[in-house]
Amino acid sequence: MLTQVAVPYQTLAVSIVDHLVPQRALDRRTVKEIIKYRRENKDLFSKFYERVRSLASELQSVSPSADYAVQLQKLLSNKVTPEITKGQEALRAAYEESFGKLGLKAAAAIAPSLTAGVFGGLDPLQILGISAAAVTTMLGTKGVDDIVKIWTAKREAGRAPFAYVLNLQRED
Repeated sequence: MLTQVAVPYQTLAVSIVDHLVPQRALDRRTVKEIIKYRRENKDLFSKFYERVRSLASELQSVSPSADYAVQLQKLLSNKVTPEITKGQEALRAAYEESFGKLGLKAAAAIAPSLTAGVFGGLDPLQILGISAAAVTTMLGTKGVDDIVKIWTAKREAGRAPFAYVLNLQRED
């Protein structure tokens, strides 16, 4: 085990990885793949490293004992997990709001073309084509703001300090 007092940030970093990344996700990767991942994500790693160092400062005063493990768990529970949850909730809220709006806008765009197609005697394939054109036009005009909002939320989530570790959870 790492020397807890001398390098609390390393202990904390390992604990964060253990806390966030399932063992099977790590088992699927070779050491070479993990090194490549770190090199390809230098900026994200720097954000993670700086956040871990700032959190680790709270462990500096704790002596190596059973209390150290308790303080480490408290730090994970009270700081790391809420920070990650907040970011995930913000992303989820952006998706729900934007996709909800896009759904309503799509329904509003389809309704007139659907009505006109049915009462105009068009066959189902023609109605489908007109409806698709209406939705495409809506996405190109009114839907852009919602699409940009989703893209922005996803981009911000990807820049968060713990995104470096969270990306390792993926089942590529």
